[in-house]
Amino acid sequence: MPAKQVSLSFDFTEDIYQEQTPKLSIHEKGHVHVYVGDEKAGPLFIPPLATLTGQHIASICPDAFESLPIFTEKLREKGSEIDHVIPAANDATSGRLAIYANGHRPAFEAQDCGLIFTLRRATIARPLYIGIKPIGQPPIGVDVQKGVTIIAGWNPLQPTAEGFDFLYIRGE
Repeated sequence: MPAKQVSLSFDFTEDIYQEQTPKLSIHEKGHVHVYVGDEKAGPLFIPPLATLTGQHIASICPDAFESLPIFTEKLREKGSEIDHVIPAANDATSGRLAIYANGHRPAFEAQDCGLIFTLRRATIARPLYIGIKPIGQPPIGVDVQKGVTIIAGWNPLQPTAEGFDFLYIRGE
């Protein structure tokens, strides 16, 4: 671990966290944090999202599809919160969602993003485009766990093996 690296762990077995969900926050100015209640891990700093041109900024990886809860509610199709179904191949047992950002146009390093969102905010001069690409993969690990891993916070303009910092969230 590099010198002066700080790590913060959240113990979800304690009662204080049982009702609180970790929240990854990637701010338009490039600050990346993880929040659980009032506690915060980070920030790491990436370039402002409006300056990106389709780079990969985060990934969400369930251990296996069978470990995810079944969605039994009615899909929300209108309003401020909309549900989106992301299909997987019939034989896929797991996968990940790669998330991309572009501040100029709806184009990404990954050519086949299944979902593309256009975000308009008063604080940015032009729309911000977010692409989500589902990628099939084998389950993570030998024994299927009931968890999801989220990683973010690296600089997508300078991806190097050395000095590659990121935030890692593991929920079970």
